[in-house]
Amino acid sequence: MKKIIKEILGFALVKWFFLTGKKPDQVLSITFHQPSVELFSNVISWLRLLNYRIIALPELESVLDQATIKEKVAFITIDDGWRSNLELLPILDMEHVPIAIFIPSEPVLSGNYWWEYAKADGQSAISGIHKVADFKSLPEEERSQKITAIKASITLHRSCVTKDELILLANNKWVTIGSHTITHPILKHCSSQRQEEELAGSKKELGEWLTKPIEYFAYPNGDYNAETLLLVKASGYRMSFTDRHGKIELPWTNKMEIPRNSLNDEGGYYENYSKLLGIWQKVFGEN
Repeated sequence: MKKIIKEILGFALVKWFFLTGKKPDQVLSITFHQPSVELFSNVISWLRLLNYRIIALPELESVLDQATIKEKVAFITIDDGWRSNLELLPILDMEHVPIAIFIPSEPVLSGNYWWEYAKADGQSAISGIHKVADFKSLPEEERSQKITAIKASITLHRSCVTKDELILLANNKWVTIGSHTITHPILKHCSSQRQEEELAGSKKELGEWLTKPIEYFAYPNGDYNAETLLLVKASGYRMSFTDRHGKIELPWTNKMEIPRNSLNDEGGYYENYSKLLGIWQKVFGEN
């Protein structure tokens, strides 16, 4: 029922957007986590219908420096590196669409993300915590200790790409790999030293695995603070991406805080179309 209501609202917003003569943003930023082939294909169709040229992150850098551009451009990012992302490769090759995938390096080795353990059946008997959101509010050391205790008792099927699969992604001409830290912590809850380790360590590890520089970064869970911004830049990243929605005005001077319109991996056609346009976020204040 909730999905149906969202679809109705999304349909109304999309119709309102075009009937009132609203114009899509000149530079459009879109992100997912686990998009289905259908959703990803829909996004490509929407962008082309709206006359967007889809660009890779290296070109985005030069676009952000410009005062204005004559065409409309969009870029697509995906966070975490789920194995299902591999299903998108044939579409990238067929449609010639560039994307960027931001990878936390530790799950590539271990197989799973920490929040999967926080969602696992029976974990609350070990951690004393029932909701993933409550894990995210803990001091980093406490969160890490509780997840470690859960891991000792619960086994999960791998959901993150393997190292070989990551290399396969990175070797595709349409894919740019970026960093998403080592363990995907809530950076604003980390000490300065831990933040530095997560930022620099992931950059180094991914670079060694893929034998290419890692130049772009996305904040895990979209959380960071003023210190994080300084450390990201000091770690040598060229651009960093938030989970906040917003319009990219040219020239965009702060490349450490680039907004993104988040689409709902489980959402319906019109909900996600309205989110791509940014109108859903303006009305409901959520990404």
